[in-house]
Amino acid sequence: MISTDRRHNSDKWPSPWPGSRTWRSGTVWALMMVFGFVGTLFLSACGGGGGGSSSGGGGGDNSVVNSLSSYVMPSELSAVPASESRDQQVTPRSVLRALFRTYTDENSDYSKAKTRKYVEERSLEQFDVLEDVLTALNQTHYYDEIGNGAYRAMVIQVGDEGGQQQKSLAPWVVKADIIDADGDIVSPDDAVEGQDYDVQVLAWIEEGDQIVKGKFIISDPPTQNEDGSYADYGEWQITANFESDSGGDTGEGFAATCERGTTGQSIIRLHEAHSEGPPEMGDLSAEVAAVMYRSEDEGYGKVRYPDWEAMYGEGGPIEGLTEVPTEDALYAYNNAYLGVSVDGDDPVYKQRGEVVEMTHQYGVFKASNGRDLQRDKQFGFPIRYDDNGTTRHGYYGAWQGRHQLWLNGSDDGEVDLATLEGTEVTREDWNPDSEPQTYTIGPTFDGVLAMRTYATASLDDIQNIPVEIWVNQDYQLLYESGTWWYCPNVEWTMDGPTCAGTPVDFGTEIGWNTLVKGANDNRKWVNIDGWDNNTQQNKRFVYLPDSNSYGVDAGLYEAEEVFGDNGSSMVPTTTPPTPLDTANVTQLWVWVSGSIYVMYDGSGWVEKELVDFDEETWTPEFGGNDMDYTLPEGRELYINMQGANYVVRKDGDVTSVLLELQTAANPSNTLTGGEMADVGDYVLKEPWAENNSTYRFDIDPTSDTYLMLVYNTVGDNDTDQNGDPEVSEGDVVERDIWGIEAYVDDTPVVGDDDRPVAFNWEYDSGEGDWGAVTYLMDGDDYLILDDPVRFEPFEVELADSTVKTLALQFDGWMCGLPDLYRDLERNDWVMTTDISEKIINLPAGTALTDVATGIEYVLKPLEVSQFLLPAEAGTDTGLDDLLGDAEDVDISDVPDFTDNNMGDTPTGTELLYSEGKPVE
Repeated sequence: MISTDRRHNSDKWPSPWPGSRTWRSGTVWALMMVFGFVGTLFLSACGGGGGGSSSGGGGGDNSVVNSLSSYVMPSELSAVPASESRDQQVTPRSVLRALFRTYTDENSDYSKAKTRKYVEERSLEQFDVLEDVLTALNQTHYYDEIGNGAYRAMVIQVGDEGGQQQKSLAPWVVKADIIDADGDIVSPDDAVEGQDYDVQVLAWIEEGDQIVKGKFIISDPPTQNEDGSYADYGEWQITANFESDSGGDTGEGFAATCERGTTGQSIIRLHEAHSEGPPEMGDLSAEVAAVMYRSEDEGYGKVRYPDWEAMYGEGGPIEGLTEVPTEDALYAYNNAYLGVSVDGDDPVYKQRGEVVEMTHQYGVFKASNGRDLQRDKQFGFPIRYDDNGTTRHGYYGAWQGRHQLWLNGSDDGEVDLATLEGTEVTREDWNPDSEPQTYTIGPTFDGVLAMRTYATASLDDIQNIPVEIWVNQDYQLLYESGTWWYCPNVEWTMDGPTCAGTPVDFGTEIGWNTLVKGANDNRKWVNIDGWDNNTQQNKRFVYLPDSNSYGVDAGLYEAEEVFGDNGSSMVPTTTPPTPLDTANVTQLWVWVSGSIYVMYDGSGWVEKELVDFDEETWTPEFGGNDMDYTLPEGRELYINMQGANYVVRKDGDVTSVLLELQTAANPSNTLTGGEMADVGDYVLKEPWAENNSTYRFDIDPTSDTYLMLVYNTVGDNDTDQNGDPEVSEGDVVERDIWGIEAYVDDTPVVGDDDRPVAFNWEYDSGEGDWGAVTYLMDGDDYLILDDPVRFEPFEVELADSTVKTLALQFDGWMCGLPDLYRDLERNDWVMTTDISEKIINLPAGTALTDVATGIEYVLKPLEVSQFLLPAEAGTDTGLDDLLGDAEDVDISDVPDFTDNNMGDTPTGTELLYSEGKPVE
């Protein structure tokens, strides 16, 4: 199996744990972390206009409190308002019957769930930090607790690590009050109707070795349109002080204000200072300042943010830096266009009326009553535990059925779960008036076996999308009669090495281009060794393609290894290069490892020329020299596109494409009657390699290798160069294997879809792999969370009238749809036709049917980003005056950091809200 590496093919979010200081290049994320990074989340108890809890605040029927309970901070805050978009949604080829259309009742979860739309403009993302802070604050339901005293809320953080959505929760202690014009607290009973009051919210947040003290003063709520967008953002101010747990000031701070201008526009000013830097440079002073003038029709602003790339020169990090260099960007927009200029460059103009939308999250609701599916399914919950007197927090969840426990157990967020086995944890989202549930941390299994199910797909689904695949191949080439023959298995005889099986012409069937490695490619390694019978020594070789820099014909040449800025590479030993002499070298050992990028271009497969690779953003840069790439015969190309797994396999002249869903084995579904109960009866093996090892999956709970893949027989792939076994039968398989198929008495096991029953084995080698799973224990029983809900496949008609079959599953995140966010990142966030044509946006009300129960559901988009398309060169955008206003903005006109004098964290508080919902 050739596989993409899902550990790295992702945006590099910081650690999801509160208080972690993992350095991230490219964007300021300190406040995202400090206030709790909040991803898209359906707050079922919180609609756009406020409300959720029925308490109405401490004043009961007090009209002042009831009025102030509408002071809900905006949940969307973007420098540029979202635009009206052309219809990019696909057309489902099935609809619900009218009988089920009660989900639209005004009080249903479906109706209350708001679709958030925002414009993606990477140079203006500094305002995202503020939006995350406001969204986190709204999760505390402060507007329902005005005058009720201090309480606790668990605020969700969502991060993306290695392609997996991870959740953790940060504990907030919150106190919301009415204050008068002098800033004095007014009791709800003493509040006078008709008098102007503000809402003051104090929040104490534990962040590792820091205490964040955030004060929010809300003078007027935002004005929200019927579609959920904001006409203005209201009037408010925020100050946050960062203190160490010993009470000392860390010298970091955050401040923001919002006011209405004389013409009604919102004016937001943002200021942040923090310490940050890569490990080799230590903590440096970093600062962000931003000013936004925003209305629905026009606006402008200026932002200053760290320029991380300016910290490095040709020789590496620049010495002597005490602060991170900054760069400025100014922007302006009107009804038709957006213009952005970075560091004085000519503005880049985009059309606000020509957008491409991309949906990032959906909610799923019962068709019969609009009830949120997540109310009835347990996909995860927050926990806390005691660590030598310190309360730590975490989250128990399952990603595509893989149970995992994320714990905030240290300052850097790294926890050795093995040392915590048996530790008692307490469920956090529990009614404080009831006895909370407790569990213990169970064993960690270093691997997980996932059963694969499929839906039909097409090469068109992945056309023109470069994908990273990992290769680890070793084979031999034998020269005879003017041809180099590819031989995966060699037998040694008295007459020398011979090929076991039928050899194939390497140049014709495999391709010499597979041995090409670009001069600046630090992702792929190619080693070619051969014994020279004349000199009686081993020599190394390099394959030079056509049009090489040495001016020689394509072929193999004697080489040596050299080391440079991009790691090691093989270069010719002489100038001009010395060709391999087939009179003396007739056998080659070839090792190809690392990763390559391949792409289906509509007519065939190519390997992309990699000329540079940014390890901070995991972004490749390609040259123009694509090389023909031949899919290995009978092997699978496994492509993970962030939520959609595609399996491509070439058999002769036929190349098949399948969309894959997975079911992970666990202590429940491997019991008698479980979905994977038969897996223990199978022999598992790689059908493309008959001499390789075979395996079995241990489902005996009393076994030392319970729920692990072990060797059934030891084959050629697990022997050393002398042919001696390197493992023993019964040993755990300590590597990943994709596509192993099931056999009983040498007969392939076939599923209901007439395809072989196949599995993936993912193993955690202790180096950041994602194979490990951990369970909580309820006494002697494993606490098994709900499996993702699978929906019956259905067809959608795309904009170009082609029809595509979708097979979706949902566990809080919708899987089975291509997520092209990473491809945009690799393309420097420029939307292209190749990318936009692969986007699938399902409309609200799309019908879904649970495969297992037949229950009807509908989905609703919850988060949608918009990418503005470039304006034609020479277009008169009418933005000159507004860009002039942006140029005149004084970037120093941002709020100073002040001590908000909040005092110590209140004690003895009760937990009232978790993940934005009242505890039940």
